[in-house]
Amino acid sequence: MVKILAPIALALAAAQAPSFDVASIRPNTSGLPQMVIRTPPSGLVTATNVTAAMLIRYAHEVQQFRVVNAPEWATVDHFDITARMPEGAPASAIPAMFRSLLAERFNLAVHREPHEMSVDILSIAPAGTPRLTPSTTRCEPVRPPCMRVAFGRISGQGVTMRDLVAALSLLTDRVVIDATGLSGRYDFSLEYTPDAVAMMDPANARAEFPRIDPTGPSPKTALKEQLGLTMQSERRPVEVLVVDRLERPTEN
Repeated sequence: MVKILAPIALALAAAQAPSFDVASIRPNTSGLPQMVIRTPPSGLVTATNVTAAMLIRYAHEVQQFRVVNAPEWATVDHFDITARMPEGAPASAIPAMFRSLLAERFNLAVHREPHEMSVDILSIAPAGTPRLTPSTTRCEPVRPPCMRVAFGRISGQGVTMRDLVAALSLLTDRVVIDATGLSGRYDFSLEYTPDAVAMMDPANARAEFPRIDPTGPSPKTALKEQLGLTMQSERRPVEVLVVDRLERPTEN
């Protein structure tokens, strides 16, 4: 009985999932690097020059390194999408609507499973004291102005270690695990030299990035020197999103 009812339950769940009222998909051959998703209050959502890989990350709210087994075209072919949200639908439902769109128009099927990969363990530096200022500020959710992530700088006000590892994970494109044992809220500022600046010719780096010292510390060095924290690599199982099926959409 369970095996018979399972497909019915899955079909009902798909039917009840949030979806756009109407959506148009067109190829984008501009060759431009920018990919943008706009969600204005009007309810008309536009995704310009996006790849299927970007849509999967956005819809399933995962980082790039957590998506595996996607076909090569998913990062090569670009699309423009215009979609109308149902009247009164909240903006928080947009990722779920893109999940429905990917399933219906790209024939996407995925599942989650653990894969062993390198992760970074954040801990207090040996024989050191964390240089974080205890804070009474409480920000929910922790987003600007409480947490700022910019090129060459990360700062926070009233943030937790969970917020810091999330920012570091965005910076490194790897899983970062908190092993500091710190449970409070803190103010901090971290300045570092991105690899893109460090590897450039100094004259060009100063011209393009005038506020960043090309000879400054790497992110890991800055963490140790400025915050008294360290990151060490280990291999651990990490949940990833496995692409089982993905097809190019038909235009309409």
